[in-house]
Amino acid sequence: MSTKKVNGTKTSVYLRTEVLEEMRAESERQGRSISWLVTQSWIRARETIKSYPAIDDFAGDLIESEPKTTTMNDVLQEIIEDL
Repeated sequence: MSTKKVNGTKTSVYLRTEVLEEMRAESERQGRSISWLVTQSWIRARETIKSYPAIDDFAGDLIESEPKTTTMNDVLQEIIEDL
C-alpha cells in the first residue's frame, strides 16, 4: 500500500453497470485506481468535450425548428386567398 498523501475530493458518480465493470477491469489490469483512470481520461478528453455544444444551445434550435401549428382558420384563409 502506498503512503503517498492524496489531495482530492470525494464525490459520487453514477455510471452504467457496463461502464463501471470495464473501468474496474482496466484498473485491475493496470494496477491503478478507478479515480486515476477517470482523472487521466478527463485530462486527455477535456478539449474534445469542451467543444460539445451546451444543452441550452440545443433548446433554442428545437424551439426555432418546431413546425408551425396549422389551425382551421389558417386553412380557411388559404382557401379564401386562392379564390
